[in-house]
Amino acid sequence: MQAPVAQKRARSPEAPDSAFVPRTRADTMEASVALEYQRHIHRVSVFVLTDPAQSLNADLVCRVTSADDGVRCVAMEHPQLAQFQVHVPWPLVPGVYTAPFQDGFEVTIPVEPQSPRAVFSASWLQQWRTLDTLQCAHCLASLVRFPTRADVRALPSASWEELVDAWMCHGDQRLNISVTRGRESVGTARLPAANEVWVGSFLVKTSSAHLEPGVVHVSPAKQSTCWEHPSFPFACCTCGTTLGAALDPLGPAPVVLQWFPFRVVPGGCERPSGLLGQVLSQYMLEQTERQAVHHFLLSEADGDDVRPRLLLWLFQPLLDLQIPGQPLYHACKVLFRMAPAAPLVPHSTLLFPHDACNEVAEILHASSQIYPHSRRALGEWHVGWLPRSID
Repeated sequence: MQAPVAQKRARSPEAPDSAFVPRTRADTMEASVALEYQRHIHRVSVFVLTDPAQSLNADLVCRVTSADDGVRCVAMEHPQLAQFQVHVPWPLVPGVYTAPFQDGFEVTIPVEPQSPRAVFSASWLQQWRTLDTLQCAHCLASLVRFPTRADVRALPSASWEELVDAWMCHGDQRLNISVTRGRESVGTARLPAANEVWVGSFLVKTSSAHLEPGVVHVSPAKQSTCWEHPSFPFACCTCGTTLGAALDPLGPAPVVLQWFPFRVVPGGCERPSGLLGQVLSQYMLEQTERQAVHHFLLSEADGDDVRPRLLLWLFQPLLDLQIPGQPLYHACKVLFRMAPAAPLVPHSTLLFPHDACNEVAEILHASSQIYPHSRRALGEWHVGWLPRSID
């Protein structure tokens, strides 16, 4: 099964077009290939899957050679498989590498040492400095139309006050005072200006002042705790997709609209493929880096009812994946399992609508198809990955 297509900006600028060149012969069969660059341990794993009904006796041979501009060519050979080659931008160590058949092939190739470099991820909406409209990511219906282009502002990260307190142990220090002064003004109930869009790791906030008439339906009967305070979910009137929550039922006075960042896109922009996965991986990365949280409980929120669905473990946050014929993916490897109740391990809770929970589960199960069956589980955990947005 093919992995979901990543958005264009997640493609590495150094990566050339991948070459997938099978040799057509009557006595060979096709195979699916994926290369996974695990930056933290400096190696590349080549996964080759074949017809599960077939048992292959010969070893798979991978020949790594240098090409122009630091690109490496990986040529794979097997007497029963069509021959093909893949070009990758990673500094693989040239040589010949082999692996026996199990339920597929897994060839491990070392990577030359590199100086560590910072890899930054960012919310995809932050690439826009100004916006004129917001539209539903599902049906592309216009939701908010600003009379003049609205400024895009970054919201503080989650639990920023706790971070300041940790950095500054004494509240009378000048930096602590200057940073924390006015913290009430960035509380969850603050109303953005009519020409502002506030973008956070898991939250987009606007005023309802320029909401298109009749485009959303508010359900005041079900108070939602998605944003950690009483609010009222609203949905797109065209497609019925839950878009976020309003602090109060919409009335004549402007209120705060808090949108799911994977539910809205700028006007005139198609929804990036894998948007939900990118938003989720971005949030988990931030929590891991800033608060050392590695486990996340994905729960389904229906009004006041919250039901745990999936426990996610951000296992390897810095992966690159090359699948022949597709763009280069930046990704996070995620271990996941069903969670009917809250786990005992320290975790952060994420509240999603029902359909978004289902979509995350489908994305993770589909992504695991690049691995041999024996590599799709680790104990009680299933193995998958989510695309990662690169700024």
